[in-house]
Amino acid sequence: MTIGLLPPALALLIAVSAILLFAYARRGQAGATIQLVFAVYAANYAAFAWAYNNPTPLTDYATLLFGAMEGPAIWWLAKTKAHNTKGLPGWPHLLGPALLLLFAGVMPPADISLSFAALSALRLLYAVAAGIIIWPHLRSRPKPTWALWVSLLAAATAALSVLKLSAFGIFLLNGDWYTPLWLFVLKSIGISIAVLTLLWWAMVKPEIYLGRKPKSERRAATEDDQDVYARFTNLMEKEQLFLQETLKIPETAEALSVLPRELSEAINRSSGNSFKAEVRRFRIAYACNLLMSEPRTSVLEIAHRAGFATKSVFNTAFKIETGLTPTAYRKAGSQS
Repeated sequence: MTIGLLPPALALLIAVSAILLFAYARRGQAGATIQLVFAVYAANYAAFAWAYNNPTPLTDYATLLFGAMEGPAIWWLAKTKAHNTKGLPGWPHLLGPALLLLFAGVMPPADISLSFAALSALRLLYAVAAGIIIWPHLRSRPKPTWALWVSLLAAATAALSVLKLSAFGIFLLNGDWYTPLWLFVLKSIGISIAVLTLLWWAMVKPEIYLGRKPKSERRAATEDDQDVYARFTNLMEKEQLFLQETLKIPETAEALSVLPRELSEAINRSSGNSFKAEVRRFRIAYACNLLMSEPRTSVLEIAHRAGFATKSVFNTAFKIETGLTPTAYRKAGSQS
C-alpha cells in the first residue's frame, strides 16, 4: 500500500469504528449528544473516504456538510458533560453548515478550497470553545472520566483544522496545492490515527462516554454474598466508615475479614452496585440528613463532613443519587 492510500483506508476504519460505537451507544442508552458525535464522525469520514479518489460536487458537499457538523457536535458534547445536561444542540448551530453549503454552491467549482478553509476555521472555533469548557474539569481532582477523552477529541479536531488552514496558506502563497510531505503525513495520516485511537479507546472503556460502566449480566447472590453484604451495610451504618474521604475497598474488606474481591463481588451481586457506588449512596444519605437538620450549615462544609474532597464532586454525586443539586434539595425540603 502506498502512502497515498493510507488516508482513505484510515478514514474507512474510523467510519466503521464510529458506526459500531453509535450502535453500542444506542444500545447502552447513552445520551443523544454522544450518539450525535459518533454519527457525525461516521458520516464525515465515510464521505472523506468516498471522495478521496472520486471528487465530485456531491462528494464535496457531503464532506463540507458533515465536516462542519463535527465542531458543533464536539462543543455540545463538552457542554452537556460539563453541566450534566441532555439533549441536542439548537438550530442556530446548523447555520454554519448551511451557510458553508450555500457558499460552496454559489462559488465556482474551482474555488471549493475557500469553502473548506472556512470549514476548518469554523471547526477550530468550536474545538477551542469546547476546550475552554473542559479546562476547569481537567484541573479538578478527581478528574471526571469523560474529561480527558473529550479534551483529546477536541484537540485532535483543532489540530486537524490548524493543519488544513496551514495547507490553504501554502496554497495562497505558492498558487498551487503542492503539500510538503510532513504536512501531508500530519494532516491526512497523523490526525486520523489519533482519532482512530480515541475511538478505539471508547470501545475498550465505554464508561468514558456512557458515564457509567456498562451493565453486564449479574450472577445471583449466594447466601455468603448476602451475609457479607449485610455485614458491610451494618458496618457502614454503625461505624460510618464512608465518612473517611480516602476510604478504599482493601481496608473495608479487612474490617470485615474478607478478601477485597469477595467484598466487591458480594456488593455487586447483592445490590447491583459497585463498592464506590455504595459508599456514595451512604454519603449522600448522610448529607441529605445534614442538609435538612442543619439549614444554616454551608453546602461546602456538609460536603466535607460527608466524605467528599471537593464541592464539585459532591454536587455531581448528589445529582446522580437524588436528581437534584444540594441547594435545590434543601429548598424543596424546606417548602414541604
